[in-house]
Amino acid sequence: MFNRPSSWWRRLLGWLERLSIQRRLFLSYIIIILIPTFLVSLWIFRELKNSYIEDLVKKGQKGLEIEAISVKLNIETMERSAQLTLSNKEMLYYLDRSSETSTADLIEFKDSVYSAIQQIQFNNPNLEHIRVYMNGNKTPEIWPIFLRESRIQSKPWYEGALRLNRQEMWSFELSDIDPLQENASKKLDAVPKLSLLREIEYPKDQHAGILQVDMPLARFFPNTFQQSGDRQSQMLVMDQEGRLFYNANTAFWQALGLQLEVLTSKLKAQLTKGSGSFQFSDHGASYLAVFQPIERLGVYSLQLTSLEQAFRDINWIRNWILLVNVILFALLSISTYSLTSLILKKLRLLSESMKKVRKGEFHFNIAVYGQDEVGELAHHFRKMLSKINDLIAEGVDKRAASKEAELRTLKNQIDSHFLYNTLENIKMLAEIEQQHGISDALTSLGVMMRYNLRWTSEFTKLGDELDHLHHFVALMNLRFDDQTELDTSALTPYADQELLKMTLQPIVENAMKHGRRTGPGRASLRITALAHVEGDVLILTLTDNGAGIAPQRLDQLNLAIRQRQATHPPGPPPAGETMTGSGHGIGLSNVHQRIEMTYGYGCGLRLESEEGSWTRVIVTVPYRMLKGGAPHA
Repeated sequence: MFNRPSSWWRRLLGWLERLSIQRRLFLSYIIIILIPTFLVSLWIFRELKNSYIEDLVKKGQKGLEIEAISVKLNIETMERSAQLTLSNKEMLYYLDRSSETSTADLIEFKDSVYSAIQQIQFNNPNLEHIRVYMNGNKTPEIWPIFLRESRIQSKPWYEGALRLNRQEMWSFELSDIDPLQENASKKLDAVPKLSLLREIEYPKDQHAGILQVDMPLARFFPNTFQQSGDRQSQMLVMDQEGRLFYNANTAFWQALGLQLEVLTSKLKAQLTKGSGSFQFSDHGASYLAVFQPIERLGVYSLQLTSLEQAFRDINWIRNWILLVNVILFALLSISTYSLTSLILKKLRLLSESMKKVRKGEFHFNIAVYGQDEVGELAHHFRKMLSKINDLIAEGVDKRAASKEAELRTLKNQIDSHFLYNTLENIKMLAEIEQQHGISDALTSLGVMMRYNLRWTSEFTKLGDELDHLHHFVALMNLRFDDQTELDTSALTPYADQELLKMTLQPIVENAMKHGRRTGPGRASLRITALAHVEGDVLILTLTDNGAGIAPQRLDQLNLAIRQRQATHPPGPPPAGETMTGSGHGIGLSNVHQRIEMTYGYGCGLRLESEEGSWTRVIVTVPYRMLKGGAPHA
């Protein structure tokens, strides 16, 4: 169960590894650039929409607050007018009359009470009517203020007005109907109005009539019913019965495709106590409604805003930005594809070149150049091919030199048994003649000849090389009056060390020929051999107590040893090639070249000397002990 995510991850990595570099780059662009850009753009525009809606809500709330101030002033105006009317005692006496009114009393009433009420209406131009509906039958009607209560008994608010008990009542009407018209459906004015209703009791607790103060909604809600060219928002009022009151002649309602039934149902479902806002949609169009209650009237004042144009503009900008991102992504992908194609073309050339090298083809050129990373890689690849060709040529030269040395060895081995037998016969004659010195010299010479002519391998043990060296010194002592002493006892622990044949003889021969002191007080030549191990190399030193070498000459010899090309291929140095003053270091140079070619750079020999005191030859070879015929470090 816990291995499933890791298994899924491994499969995903395997699938990615099988894709080409170009497809990986394209996929990474999609994941790193395109998808985040889309998500960020969507988030930004969503926040932009939310911010826009918040601004609309604040704007709507501010508009509703301004409208609420106007409504409050109009409510106070209507209440004050009603209170002034009800405070007229003469009017109350008139309503309470139980006898017929004379003409003189009517004229006086009209000049005083009627004119006072009419003056209240004139002082408040927003008021449309002040009407007093009389319950008594003895008082005549005086149009348009004093009318019979029987004319309004069909009004929906009439029964409620009878039960007000000194309270007030507010009623919305869709039109202003003249009570004197016999046909109540005939309208005096189609403009809706708001009525303030008060029951008239006189004397106390005795119903005398109903007071009605009217104000058109266009004046009561000035901002709601004003003529505006705003096609995006409009204010409206909804009463307790769910009826909507608004200015139907504005540009907003003319452009709006919203059905009033749908709007009413949405508002009824969302309106709650207190103020707030909500969004709704109809036929794909979005709307914002900001509402605020007018508690004195029991209605809601609303600001309705169409979000279509704003959302359309925001979506248009969003789509354009996304389209620009897609175009930029496409351009980036195309440019990246072109650049990677150039890079991959060079890499394919390098890959084909590597395949040729794997097949054994080394003599070709790579046509890839430049200062970038691929160009640098191609440059080093060309250098590697050149180095491989040099190593192959060097290996061929070594093999040819080795074959030539083997042929030379075979030539030297012709009739070797004849020579050995001849020397044995001469030795027997010397023994018979009691010439023991000659017999010993012939023994040393025979051993040396066997060692030199038995050239089956380039390598030998240090112990065998030292035995050969002692025989060589014994023969050389026959040539010189001064005896040479060779001390190799310190090398006994390294007798099994691997060494190239004929490495030490040229060094000792050079010391015996050129290291002897001349003149009075000269001493016998003593050569001391020492050895020690440093890391993975063995350092051999052969030091004599001879005449030494001048510093300038010593530098020339060390330089000649390292720079001189070997005159002969690897193998035993030809006779007579020793380090003489006129030989230019051919013998030691040959030894150095053989060691360096066999073991590599860092191995070889060098000279140290102090003029008049000593000379030391230092030989550096890998530390390898031969046991049972195989090298062992």
